[in-house]
Amino acid sequence: KHAALKEERDRLVQFLSFTDKLQEHSQRIREQLLQEDRQATDYANSVPLERHASIFEKLVGMLYPGLAAGIVLEPNTGSNQIRYDLLVSIEGDGSDGINAARIIIFDWILVMHGSNHTMGFVWHDNRLFAHIDPLQRARWFSFIHSALADTGKQYIASLNTENFDAMLPHLSESVQTELKKRVAVTLRGDTPK
Repeated sequence: KHAALKEERDRLVQFLSFTDKLQEHSQRIREQLLQEDRQATDYANSVPLERHASIFEKLVGMLYPGLAAGIVLEPNTGSNQIRYDLLVSIEGDGSDGINAARIIIFDWILVMHGSNHTMGFVWHDNRLFAHIDPLQRARWFSFIHSALADTGKQYIASLNTENFDAMLPHLSESVQTELKKRVAVTLRGDTPK
């Protein structure tokens, strides 16, 4: 009986020791998280995306003069695996057209001004252009036409014929001619031929 009690006592001591170690480990993790939260806040406060946000605002201003826009990096201090929240917004981005423009512009910034990638092209489908007004679509393609010169990068877009034609009156004749030359494939009809 004495041996059984001693064994029980040793298990309790071991359990209490384990609990203390677990609490110490938990406290170290909380302290590390606080330190990382401070570092994340300091980094976000250094405005690391200032240049990208400025480019974003200029491109939005080109398409939609007068609309507020921006890119904000905020530390995420929640209990999750996300360190930062990236907010990319344009005033009125609840509109399908403005929201599509937000995506198109952000993609452009990633390809042309991003880091740690070797992407040499960006591709946008007609679904993104379908709700953008012809004037804004024309401004975008006019910008793309001039901005890609001598970059070695490529912009690929698929546009429905009516979306392409609707923006033509808003383009200079020289840009119209250049864009028409750049059409690689025209699909017509429903047959595989």
